[in-house]
Amino acid sequence: MTARQEILRALGGITEDNRPTPERQEKSQFTVHNHIWKTRTVAERMHNQERITPDAFEAAKRWTETFILLHDGPHALEQLGNPSTVKHDRISWAMTQAKRKDSIAAIREYIGKEYHNLLVMTLYDCYSSNAVAGMFSGLNYGNTTLVKYIDQECIKAYEKLSEFYQKSYRRGARNDKDMKE
Repeated sequence: MTARQEILRALGGITEDNRPTPERQEKSQFTVHNHIWKTRTVAERMHNQERITPDAFEAAKRWTETFILLHDGPHALEQLGNPSTVKHDRISWAMTQAKRKDSIAAIREYIGKEYHNLLVMTLYDCYSSNAVAGMFSGLNYGNTTLVKYIDQECIKAYEKLSEFYQKSYRRGARNDKDMKE
């Protein structure tokens, strides 16, 4: 067997068994596309079911990127493989990232600690509504009523997050306009 064949066989083995552990499968929802497992967040599920607005979904994605940047560092964003990443010079990159990091505390204050914790569980830790309900009920799987309640609270949290971003965007645009005059 040639070195190339060995490498291809080894790489093929990696992609064949990339599924999450049984413990992780209990905590999150997953989708499988071309034999690749991907975590599916509550926001993605609700967006696909049209239970949240596109603005709320975009706000959830933006918050997730910002939170990952804050807790895991810039290298973690590169691993996400976001094709819409804009290249900056070093100074503008540092300023942009500083603003994004500072926004987490402002978001926590605006939406409340409870909703912020829900964002962390469902967007950063990627727990399913069922797993979050199980945390509250002490069972492996939450009851249907509690899961529905968690879904409703997630919708409120995502909409409030979207409201925060819209207000901060309008405030930023107003400040830019004042500076030009």
